[in-house]
Amino acid sequence: MRTRYAVERWYLVLVGLFLGACASGSGSARGGYAQSFDSATSGCRQTPAYCQAAVGEETVVPVVTRAHAASVGASLAGAVKLFEGDHQKDVEKLLKDCVEQASAEVNLRWFGGPPTAAQCAEQVGVDARGNPIRRAMTLGTEKHRIALRCIQERLSELRPDGFSVEQRYRFDRKSNQTSLLSEEEAQALLRQGRGDQLRGTVRPDLVIHGGDPLKAQAVYDLKFPCPGSNEAKWNDYPQEHPHFPLNQGEVYKRALRVMPVRVAPGWGLVP
Repeated sequence: MRTRYAVERWYLVLVGLFLGACASGSGSARGGYAQSFDSATSGCRQTPAYCQAAVGEETVVPVVTRAHAASVGASLAGAVKLFEGDHQKDVEKLLKDCVEQASAEVNLRWFGGPPTAAQCAEQVGVDARGNPIRRAMTLGTEKHRIALRCIQERLSELRPDGFSVEQRYRFDRKSNQTSLLSEEEAQALLRQGRGDQLRGTVRPDLVIHGGDPLKAQAVYDLKFPCPGSNEAKWNDYPQEHPHFPLNQGEVYKRALRVMPVRVAPGWGLVP
């Protein structure tokens, strides 16, 4: 589905360029062809996700008839819904439902109900640096996993191809440039002992887009404060971190150019 969608996008690009060349007269037809080919190449550089999604297809996109272009255009018009109005409300209700259900499920399994402040503060281990791991952390990790699975399943029906879960981004604060980093690349760096190259990358829980994760329309991050009466705060970066003194929300805003929103049980949507 993703491959067909990416290739059809290029059909429309090339058809537009082809018709533009025809409209300018037969004398510019040769230049129009060269421009079409170069535009497709430039498009790959600017939005590599589309080209990567089409691996395995023909290198040169076939000629498209006007009738086929019209039918493709009609089908793509509704392929990814605009993120506004009732559709946005439906998505945000889905997010709130998933975090509420995940939180209730984990709390019931562990405590039979919401945990107390003392239970949240209980130490259950230590990390690689010897820092204590609190129950609140393990509960949050488990709730995150369940909520994201719920979101993935439900959004796949409501908004296919128009969202990314835990997409990793490189963000250079000096140049203000953002690029994509796949999970495969991230895991390869970790296996090679080059995990330090992931330092400074960001990984929002959910990015809503129209097919290109670099063109975010909305950003959501799930928070599970423990106990639930605690405020759902953005995490602050420590002093040795590349993004210090900013917090998580401020970096998301700079990297993705939209105002991120927290989603937390009992709190709902928190800008």
